[in-house]
Amino acid sequence: MTRFTIGLASSNDDAALRALLANNPMEGSVELAFEREPSYFAASTVQAPFHQVIVARDGEEVVGVGFRGVRPTFINGEVRDVGYLADLRLNERYRGGSLVARGYRFLNELHRDGRAKLYLTVIADGNERALETIASSRAGLPRYAPLGRLFSPAVRLRGWPSRKSQVEVRRANARDFVLQQLAKRQFAPARLLVDDFYVAYDGDRIVGALAVWDQSAFKQTRVIRYHGTMRLLRRIAKYPPAGETLRSFYVSYVAVDDADVYRALLNHVVEDYRDAGYHYFIAGAHERDPLLRVIENLPLTPFWARAFAVHFDDGAEEFARLDNRVPYVELATL
Repeated sequence: MTRFTIGLASSNDDAALRALLANNPMEGSVELAFEREPSYFAASTVQAPFHQVIVARDGEEVVGVGFRGVRPTFINGEVRDVGYLADLRLNERYRGGSLVARGYRFLNELHRDGRAKLYLTVIADGNERALETIASSRAGLPRYAPLGRLFSPAVRLRGWPSRKSQVEVRRANARDFVLQQLAKRQFAPARLLVDDFYVAYDGDRIVGALAVWDQSAFKQTRVIRYHGTMRLLRRIAKYPPAGETLRSFYVSYVAVDDADVYRALLNHVVEDYRDAGYHYFIAGAHERDPLLRVIENLPLTPFWARAFAVHFDDGAEEFARLDNRVPYVELATL
């Protein structure tokens, strides 16, 4: 009998899952560990109200993990239950074997509950291993249909050009407006987890809104090491030394059509948070999003990823019905 098993995690696996994430960092010019302290499962509820954590075991040892969630999402302007795949990690000793394929067979079994036909996932640019394996749509794996590239840089809070705007920005609850705007985007969230928004007004009319979300209470990013030019640039960017945690927040639920309004909202956020001890904030836009040009001109450390619509055979028809709306990925729920 094989010593490897694939199944669902329980709360008893919490410490092992947190250790797996901490000890298998994301590679790149800055090697980062995405941690989940004090509880792995606390962040899972943010990612999706219904979620399953898949674990691979070598005997009793947890050596791999993957996440399947289902959450309300805008598809062609209507609210649908859409799946989300994330957090695929495998202990380095076990890469190159059959565990990933076995994990996807187990995922297919879970998928038969009929909760979702389509899934969304994101793979970092440069993660050639994932792009050449799980995103290859090889036999036995679901189809990974490209949705385009996503720009999600770390934006510094220093070095911003001074700009004036005609819009007024206030803090308010703007849930109805935000949901109406997000419905224009493909794969945008239809479930809001914050109530406090920065809201832009033109007179009495709301013309844009976004939220600031600090998730450090349950998700952290720790620097393992810097490589190449980043060893020098990290002092300019005022990033912490290796071993320390990066303090950051997300710009979330971006409900804006106009680039100037978006810039005014971001300027207001920076004014509020510039001296609050953060190293950066994370903002994002799809490569077809008109808001991309605003982000590209900010003081930042760039990061690109690729978004995919994932489906098994029973989701092919659902995927074919997707219209040409610009995709939206809520970075705070990745």
